[in-house]
Amino acid sequence: LQLARLAENFIKPDELPRMLEQLLVESGGLTLVQVNLKAPSSYALTAPVAQSPGLAKPSMLRRVRLLEHHAELIVKGTYHDVVEYLALLRRSPWRFFYSSLDYNVQNHPVATATLQLYTLSFSEG
Repeated sequence: LQLARLAENFIKPDELPRMLEQLLVESGGLTLVQVNLKAPSSYALTAPVAQSPGLAKPSMLRRVRLLEHHAELIVKGTYHDVVEYLALLRRSPWRFFYSSLDYNVQNHPVATATLQLYTLSFSEG
């Protein structure tokens, strides 16, 4: 039950590029150069199964697989445009996590930003 609630705000992997592009439109200042999807990483977890109140049995455990779905987003814009986009990612109801940002200025004030990010999903196994 707790895993299901947590997963409600995870993005379906096939919707990841569309959601990233939608947030770009909302930010207004960035230009999309490219979105590259990468192979997911998998982690095995053990999670307790929710029980009804009043049951005296010890918690049962269920194996769950957590998947990280990686993407590389390349955009062009100003520093402030990139900062606003990162703020939109953070405020989004969807669960985006970013691991690195490469910011390269060749023609001030416009820069190319390469963002490595990922989202999560659960798979019972």
